[in-house]
Amino acid sequence: MKNIVVDTDIGTDVDDMIALAYAIKNKSLDAITIAHSQKGTRAKIARKLTRILGVDIPIFAGQREIPNEDDHWCGFEQNALNELELAENSFNFGFPVYDEKSILVCIAPMTNIAQQLKENPSIRKVKDVYIMGHYSGSHNFKVDLMSAEEVISQSWNKYFITKEVSEKIGFTRKELEEFKGTALGNLIYDSALRWLDYTGRDKALMYDVLTFSAAMQEGFIKFSDFGGEKISYEVNIDLKNKIMETLK
Repeated sequence: MKNIVVDTDIGTDVDDMIALAYAIKNKSLDAITIAHSQKGTRAKIARKLTRILGVDIPIFAGQREIPNEDDHWCGFEQNALNELELAENSFNFGFPVYDEKSILVCIAPMTNIAQQLKENPSIRKVKDVYIMGHYSGSHNFKVDLMSAEEVISQSWNKYFITKEVSEKIGFTRKELEEFKGTALGNLIYDSALRWLDYTGRDKALMYDVLTFSAAMQEGFIKFSDFGGEKISYEVNIDLKNKIMETLK
């Protein structure tokens, strides 16, 4: 089993939620840290997901603000929660403890990771880091480029999952209907529709799920080595079937 810690901005694009559910169902997630705007609400969404899946995973809400934070809060995210879930505090401030076996998965702007490099010495024990995106052309880099540059300057083994490869796997609105019928499936489906309606898109792309699959070393993602950095160049589309089979 992989000792994976994820830094996520769950709540807006549905791929974070699907990625966390996929990792939990595969017993490969040890801790969750929350980045980006409205971290408290995002942490509560993560807690709702873990409760549905019957696991108790530590959730830590990040403390540092990202630049122009409110520009990236769509306003519909809290609709994933009922009134009681919105009112409760279901997360911790602070940081997880990492060790030499920990694998770090970054599927959010890297503000929180940069903060931990300053305030959480245990994060430097990590050896392998899997990052959604690749340099300034990717959303998670553009939102807080200074933090991203600080993170990628570290001497970790870094694996980058590119947008181009990630966009090869996605679920249409019709395909998303296949998730419905369970508490997990209904949460995913409703969250996906809110995101697709907001963006005007017809397909939910699985950016973050590919990042988890790579970290879990499932073999679906292929990497090339460029100057010591591992950059994705292909994905086996059978991963799409495994996502569906895992989460239905």
